Amino acid sequence: MRGDASVNEQMPWSLPVNIDRPMKPLCEEGVERIHAAATVILKDFAPPDIDGAIREKLADFVARRTIEGSPPTGV
Repeated sequence: MRGDASVNEQMPWSLPVNIDRPMKPLCEEGVERIHAAATVILKDFAPPDIDGAIREKLADFVARRTIEGSPPTGV
């Protein structure tokens, strides 16, 4: 035994407690409102401007990874 045995003592373990309350399923109106808000966000989305050299390097990387067996992307 090395040194003081109390060094190896651990705090008692207990199950974690989930403090988040379960959510009730949304009504149809709630789902429609969320869908409408998401549609507006997606409609207004514009990808950021990327320098041409960086875009080319990214396209080369995606092509290389696709050849290596990665799933295709939308790039």
